Amino acid sequence: YGKGRNFDGNNDSVAIAFNDVLNLANSPWTIACWVKHTSITAPSIQEYIRGVKWVGGSNFYLFVDNGIPKIGFNPLSGAWYTANGPITLLVDTWYFIVGVYDGTTITCYVDAVAGTPVTPGCSPDVKIDNVIIGMADDNRPMNGIIDEVRVWNRALSAQEILNYYQHGYL
Repeated sequence: YGKGRNFDGNNDSVAIAFNDVLNLANSPWTIACWVKHTSITAPSIQEYIRGVKWVGGSNFYLFVDNGIPKIGFNPLSGAWYTANGPITLLVDTWYFIVGVYDGTTITCYVDAVAGTPVTPGCSPDVKIDNVIIGMADDNRPMNGIIDEVRVWNRALSAQEILNYYQHGYL
């Protein structure tokens, strides 16, 4: 990590077009990236990765809200489920942020340390059209660097997350 895309907190984003690998509907999944913020508070919510279904669908998000990293999703029912990471992020520091849905709970990890898992009231039903990195909503742009974005169609174990944190993606 360390040579990722710099987002200026205005209107930068990277879009990844639909691929069957990104169809995570009703199955476990993991999303991850390295981040380094130049500002945590402007704006207060900054999106790292968002899977988007533009019409009649659901979304998944990996983002920071007032310094707290979070994994979240909103299914077709319109509900909103989030799980917090274990720490408050600081500026000018690299962090490995991972969100996991294991089929039952969602958990946000920071540097391989898990936050408290949350059991949502339903499955994510994540059927997305594409993935947006850096900003999917005009008022939630990233202010900093995002590097080594990954999406898995399975739940990584805590040991796998620790291995990726310590040794990188092999």
